[in-house]
Amino acid sequence: MSTLEELKKTVFSNEFTTIDAITAKPGPNGQHILVCSDMSPDSFEALKFAIQKLSHPNDVLTVFVVLDPRDLYKADTDRETYRQNIMVDLHKKVKELLITFEKSLIHRVNAEWGEDARNVILNKIKQGYGMVVVGSRGMSALEGIVVGSVSTFLLNQSPVPVIVVKRPIDKH
Repeated sequence: MSTLEELKKTVFSNEFTTIDAITAKPGPNGQHILVCSDMSPDSFEALKFAIQKLSHPNDVLTVFVVLDPRDLYKADTDRETYRQNIMVDLHKKVKELLITFEKSLIHRVNAEWGEDARNVILNKIKQGYGMVVVGSRGMSALEGIVVGSVSTFLLNQSPVPVIVVKRPIDKH
């Protein structure tokens, strides 16, 4: 099955989500949760936390990733196929976690291109999310200043609550 066919299957069938998820609004006492992902283990830990600990049946969960065009050289494909592949992978991860934690939740995945992830995410937050969940890479203070931590930026700039999730320490 081609990636485009797989994406259509995941977006427009009940296997991963429903077409209602595209326009869904949270139900009574529900909220719209934005989980920011960069496809790293840290962002998957944030997704796991949001599904397991934060989400409720009336919530809508959006998993959002900003794709840096400078990373496209790593792919053996065109821009849109690369974007679609990322979205399919995220849909699979969400479904796996929903099954693991026996949750039923309206969810959607979105991927957009942008060189400044911090501002792309901040603009996305302003579209009506009630909470943001991000992973922490655990950069040192100096690395955070030089590179620019997305989580620190969002903690300081977001108009809604931000939860920063750290990966558990490996005890081996």
